[in-house]
Amino acid sequence: MKIEQANKSQLNQLLLIANSAFGDKFISKQELSTYINQPNQYLFVAIIDNEVVGFISAETCNKTELLNKVLQPIDLPKNITNTGWIKQVAVNPNCFRKGIANKLLHSVTTALKNTCDTLFCISWKK
Repeated sequence: MKIEQANKSQLNQLLLIANSAFGDKFISKQELSTYINQPNQYLFVAIIDNEVVGFISAETCNKTELLNKVLQPIDLPKNITNTGWIKQVAVNPNCFRKGIANKLLHSVTTALKNTCDTLFCISWKK
């Protein structure tokens, strides 16, 4: 398995995985494309045998921007300035229990470690 930054040629595969994980219409191909090669946006894919089997998306923002994105009020420590926010993690259901999500999380936390003082992941259940 290899982890790499996503590219536009992988968008159809990413959309299939997202639809399987989150339901149809949770995210569009157009929205996924905004995560590719954009400042403060991160989109990593897991690849096995030349097939995308999972992805993780994240972004960096300041404390005020983060608070504007969350639906529930949260109390953040005053010393937080730059935050990383994990938006989605999804894996092809046929590839569950292979450590794919774990490797994707490791990749994004490594990428964000030098630019963020705090990393958030807001979860929900389908």
